[in-house]
Amino acid sequence: MKAKKDLFGMNRRDSGLSPETGEDLFFREWLAAGQPPEQISISAVCNARCLFCSNRMNPFSIKQNMFRDVESVKLQLSLVSASHSGEIYMSDSLPGRISEGEAFLHPHFFDILTLVRERFLTNRIHFTTNASLLDEPFIQKLAPFRPLEINVSLHSTQPKLWAQIFQRPQTLAHIALKSLNLLKKYHIDFTGNIVSLPRICGWDDIENTFAFLAAEGAKSTLLWWPGFSKKTPPELRKKIGCPWEEFQGFVQRMREKFPGYPIVPQPNLSEILKLPVKRIMDFTLRGNLRTFGGAFHQVLWLVSEAAYPDISRMVGRHAKDVSNAHHLFPVKNSSYGGNIRVSGLLMVSDFLAAGEEALRRWPDTDLILIPQTAFDAFYRDLQKTPALKIPELLKRATWLIFENGDYHPLRGRGFVKPESDARKRFEKVIRLFDESIRECNWDAVASLVVSFPVPTSEGILNQDQLRVFLVRSQCHVASGADLERRVFEKLDDRRILCMEDWPTEDPSEPLSRWFIFSKIGSDWKIEMIFLGHGPADQARDPSPLQPRDGHPEMPVVPSL
Repeated sequence: MKAKKDLFGMNRRDSGLSPETGEDLFFREWLAAGQPPEQISISAVCNARCLFCSNRMNPFSIKQNMFRDVESVKLQLSLVSASHSGEIYMSDSLPGRISEGEAFLHPHFFDILTLVRERFLTNRIHFTTNASLLDEPFIQKLAPFRPLEINVSLHSTQPKLWAQIFQRPQTLAHIALKSLNLLKKYHIDFTGNIVSLPRICGWDDIENTFAFLAAEGAKSTLLWWPGFSKKTPPELRKKIGCPWEEFQGFVQRMREKFPGYPIVPQPNLSEILKLPVKRIMDFTLRGNLRTFGGAFHQVLWLVSEAAYPDISRMVGRHAKDVSNAHHLFPVKNSSYGGNIRVSGLLMVSDFLAAGEEALRRWPDTDLILIPQTAFDAFYRDLQKTPALKIPELLKRATWLIFENGDYHPLRGRGFVKPESDARKRFEKVIRLFDESIRECNWDAVASLVVSFPVPTSEGILNQDQLRVFLVRSQCHVASGADLERRVFEKLDDRRILCMEDWPTEDPSEPLSRWFIFSKIGSDWKIEMIFLGHGPADQARDPSPLQPRDGHPEMPVVPSL
């Protein structure tokens, strides 16, 4: 892209605006983030060069030194519901392929702010800033757009140290330090943002900065553990490095010294503890095509190094409550290196490397779980490599796990329980089906089938062949036996799968019976019938294309 000079004399690139559609890089990344209504980032230009800035330490290039075009902002605003009542963030950049910047630097900042406020009259609007632009004339002009909340990055209250960290003149430090009082004067809420740099400032100075923010009226303060990558020069790594234990100790001291004051450590490992691990484990017990309706047997969790201790503990706590085995393996972030440990910065290549190593330890793994936080709305990592590569190369069923415990299968399909009131309808069809077989009423049996020939576990059968197949199957059921298990799963809006286990003369080998129902008009009829021997929850299938031990092979059906 062509370099331009902005109003501040900086070289900057434009954002790739399409004049026909109003789309630019900011808009496309908003789409990739899942169109969050609260995110309206407008700047990838910064007036500081923070020592810890990730832009110079990223393992891949990110877009920076560009402002968002006003037309792109208009387009996004037109797509977001005007009834959105939540907060608006104008300094964040998601998923993370565009550099975050100073929104206040935008040459059309107040024009854009006016557009946002016209769309969202009373929503609180958030900005993150180093506060070096927040002199009184600017704040005075900003105040009419309240309610606002300014997140002030302030890593030291000593101008000399401030200048060293931001690599900007000390005169700007004085503007930043005075801005807090001015924000109070004009009734603009603010929060604090501290990157802990004890090798530069010392813990006493960091504590003084924390106390200053609290005393000036900051609603809360974020405390960041400084990260660095393998690209960080060794001398700089020594400067910004901070032992994890020291950081955790400082957070605890601040909580004790400032009881009741909101402190948010980043990374915030307490969020990991909210993951509904038991719910996820229960999902792995549900029927799946590879095990003929049984559970996944060997489940592998690929988790970040940061999450590994807590998730290991939670999975271990519930292991006795599930019938399958769950193994955990930490994923090292080789893409970034350094001390980067969180899941949001893991790449597909990191999961593949960890998965290959873990599968050497647990080769019978039939399901892999990976955190969705590493991927955007199109399930691509920060380098736009699709998560789909993981099941393709590791050759295992793979689920993306969401923070609320939901999952998304990257290949194949998962099952959804049908509504309970519909269950009786299918049970009635099965009951009529079985009664008709016992009474040799083959016309009634035929009326319950979608059409002939019908797919079965013995191939595609005509009406006479189906009768022989069904009579033979009845002989395997123990005399006077009752159904052991019946599970219904919703395949889609027009197909329901029923999975049953019936006892046979040999208790170790129940008869597994599958029906696939298809909706024909307002009626449900049987589209496919599959029978096999062996406990459905213990069947093993290393490949969906190989016959199951003890089970007939399901034919490949495109509609499924």
